[in-house]
Amino acid sequence: MRFKLSFLFLFYCILLTGQKNNHVDSISYDELQELTNSKEYKNYFDVNEYITRAGDKIVIGDTLVIGKPSNSNNITQGSVAIGQAINNHSYIYLGTTAAALTGTLMMGNDGMLNDRVFVVGISAGRISKKNDYEIYLELNKVGGGRFLGVKKLARVLFEKAMESGEIINSNAKMTRSEAIRKLKEAKELYDLEMMSSDEYDALKNQLSPIIKEQ
Repeated sequence: MRFKLSFLFLFYCILLTGQKNNHVDSISYDELQELTNSKEYKNYFDVNEYITRAGDKIVIGDTLVIGKPSNSNNITQGSVAIGQAINNHSYIYLGTTAAALTGTLMMGNDGMLNDRVFVVGISAGRISKKNDYEIYLELNKVGGGRFLGVKKLARVLFEKAMESGEIINSNAKMTRSEAIRKLKEAKELYDLEMMSSDEYDALKNQLSPIIKEQ
């Protein structure tokens, strides 16, 4: 009996050791890239906190804004009247993961522009261990309701949606290119005598550390 219990305990320990991780508390963009070819994690796992490529923190409950579609494909679909063109998002889709796998998902479109949303789930996923992981967010509308009057849940391929402007994080740190653009605009206003030298110098001092970052 004692031998049997010892064997069962050993088998249980081996089973636990062989299990792949399906959850992490926090992971960054750079750390995620290092997991390519890793066998320690499942191809799909949940994340509590994600540090973006730009260094911003995303957690469940954060609010974001839906931006313009980056795909000007003028697709006519669903309940849209015949001949009425819409632009679909490339990285935002509505419905379940099962719908995505079966090819019956509905892409977001410009009818969602400026919708305020909040994060209800964060996950990392890849097709196989040979592929890079991508971060996906699950979103609900602030105040409730359905996206486009159809679906309650939206899913986003996050980094690509951010890069394309389909998702806007109003709390994100200013990037170097954004700081340069803002300073150039201020210089034009200063040259047009629509901004004082004190205002321009104050803004320049504020933006210089960001611009000088390599």
